[in-house]
Amino acid sequence: MKYSYILLIIIPVVLFSCKKRSQKLEASEVYQSYTMSYDENDDKTTYTVMFRKKDSDGKIVKLTKGANVSVDGHTMERNGINYTHSISGLDTLATFIFTDNDGNIYTNEVTDARYIGNDYHYYIPKSSSFYWDWLGAEIWVNESVELDFRSNVDDGTGNSYSSAALWDEEITISATSMTDITVGEANAEIRRVYTNPTGEFSAAGGIAKSEFIGLTNIVEFY
Repeated sequence: MKYSYILLIIIPVVLFSCKKRSQKLEASEVYQSYTMSYDENDDKTTYTVMFRKKDSDGKIVKLTKGANVSVDGHTMERNGINYTHSISGLDTLATFIFTDNDGNIYTNEVTDARYIGNDYHYYIPKSSSFYWDWLGAEIWVNESVELDFRSNVDDGTGNSYSSAALWDEEITISATSMTDITVGEANAEIRRVYTNPTGEFSAAGGIAKSEFIGLTNIVEFY
């Protein structure tokens, strides 16, 4: 009788859990995230869409039958937690169309981020602070610049730096922030991120942004 009692308790819980996972999410609860990213290293533009429940930190959701998302007329396929598509070359304007289960259509355009490139830097002393400037314009409204160092010595670990200050032309890197960077060669990866200020989102909101990833440079920390 003891085992039968436990079984009766477990079965409703399992059934309840399955029912809860299959609940329909209203379109007004879907937070939309659109990204167009150009990588100069492989001359390719990648489009990425992610849907979340209610806000930017919500649970990741997938589209059910009847709903779809496309970019420039191409239906985007689910790839892990995202919907993706890619083309060769640089795209300057992408039109994303999200159609929900009720046939409502949301159209969002994403314009390209401006060019950025790594200026020449090679030997970097870990004991001294320095400024990392770049090739391309200073930071404008709704822009930020991100710089990553990825070690070629160990497993690719590294540090990330960024600036979103208007008119900045360089990123300040302090000596104290480099204490855990491995001595030796590393990849310096730089990108400009532009958050597109307009969009047609559901009541839950959304974001549309573009990235320009400049050519990777090799640096050496000592």
